[in-house]
Amino acid sequence: MRLTAFQALAGGIGAIFTMAMVIALGLRWIYRQGVSSEKLVSAIDANTAATAKLSVAYEKFSEETGRELLDHEKRITRLEDRAGQN
Repeated sequence: MRLTAFQALAGGIGAIFTMAMVIALGLRWIYRQGVSSEKLVSAIDANTAATAKLSVAYEKFSEETGRELLDHEKRITRLEDRAGQN
């Protein structure tokens, strides 16, 4: 079944409204817990810093993994070349 452009647009708008409702309910819950805005900003800053550290760690991991994969591919190519010569 193919979606029409209208159905896709309606689904996207529905998703946006759903996310807005989730955010609104979350903020209302935080407000009712008595969390001050300073604590909330502090938590968001800590989350941002942790996300940045995680991003750097993932980038380093990706580079190392990519290098290892390239090394393995080179070894496989050399072994295939040797096998082809014999």
